[in-house]
Amino acid sequence: MSFKCLFFLLTLLSFLLLGVIAVVIFILLCITAIAISIYKKKGIYSKNEAKQSENEDSAESALKSELSMQNTANENQKEYFF
Repeated sequence: MSFKCLFFLLTLLSFLLLGVIAVVIFILLCITAIAISIYKKKGIYSKNEAKQSENEDSAESALKSELSMQNTANENQKEYFF
């Protein structure tokens, strides 16, 4: 083997290795970004869920008052048939 052929093979292998390393780093960065976004969304969901449980009593009372208003409106309505 000549020196030029050996130099070419070493250069090719080094570029191949650098390409593989670059792809691995890119994949790790993508996985990290996805994990961070999922973690942030889960944190927001947990906070909203906690707020919802605190407001559950007020939501239930609001629903009951709405239903009672609808029942009152239905009792007061008259039906006309033509």
